[in-house]
Amino acid sequence: MGTFDDGKFSERVCPVVTLITEGWPPKIDSISLSIFKKDPGNLTEPLSNLLEDVSLIIIDSITICGLGYVDPEGFGPPVIVVSKYVPNIRKAYKASRELYGNDEFVRISEKYLERVRCFPRREGRICIASYGLDLFQARKIVEERTLVEPLPEEVRMAHEVASAIGRWLNHP
Repeated sequence: MGTFDDGKFSERVCPVVTLITEGWPPKIDSISLSIFKKDPGNLTEPLSNLLEDVSLIIIDSITICGLGYVDPEGFGPPVIVVSKYVPNIRKAYKASRELYGNDEFVRISEKYLERVRCFPRREGRICIASYGLDLFQARKIVEERTLVEPLPEEVRMAHEVASAIGRWLNHP
């Protein structure tokens, strides 16, 4: 299983941690750090290269490093996008067109918004968009891999490590 997340970022540096885990509870097989600038565009290919040997990817957003983004359909294995809420990504459409000169972010975002469904949990809710597996199966995987609600452990691990690195790299 693979995941990635960004940490605190500035205009010049955005740390992204990629984790590959195995089993349950998750055992870390590899961890890597990539540094991007803010609003780096489509990061599907560089992150896909780091996750080429996994059978499933779980991430918490299609956006990364500000207005950077990934296309879940562009990864080889199935992808689950899981979050505590549905982000208001439509408000970023104008800025993405100005930054990138095309509608790729809009197209990817609209597909995400068509797929995402929210479910009640003990503590709030969880929102899931599934690519390459049915929603019931994706929800079951998320629930099985979640110890501390609301996000799966691998996603929480990547977020914690990236956040710590981001605080360090962006310390004044």
